[in-house]
Parts: sequence; structure tokens; C-alpha cells
Amino acid sequence: MDDLRMFWEEEEGLGTVEMVLLLAALVSIAIMLRLGLLEFMKKNLNGIFNGAKTNTTLETATEAGH
Repeated sequence: MDDLRMFWEEEEGLGTVEMVLLLAALVSIAIMLRLGLLEFMKKNLNGIFNGAKTNTTLETATEAGH
């Protein structure tokens, strides 16, 4: 357990450049996931609501015919 603590507290080689690169990578991944998720949700919700409008139109047309 002490070895793990020593490894965690050791800061040799951990510089500003590494932290900036890690932060940039995390931000870019977050942006890509956000954009992908938004596009996925828009496509699915449009499909759901357009399908509901189509079903409502079909139900109204069949009720009018009876």
C-alpha cells in the first residue's frame, strides 16, 4: 500500500505540458460525444414525433371513412 501511495505522490515527470495535453484530450472527447449525442437524439425524436403525426393522420382518416 505504501508503494502505491509513493507512486501516487511522486510528481517526477508530471509537468504542465502533460496536464494541458490531457485536458485538451478530455475536452475534445467531451465535445465529440456531446455533438454525437445531440445528433442521435434529434434524429430519434424527429422519427418518434413524425411517426406520431403520421399515425394520428391515419387514425383520423380511417375514422372518417367509417
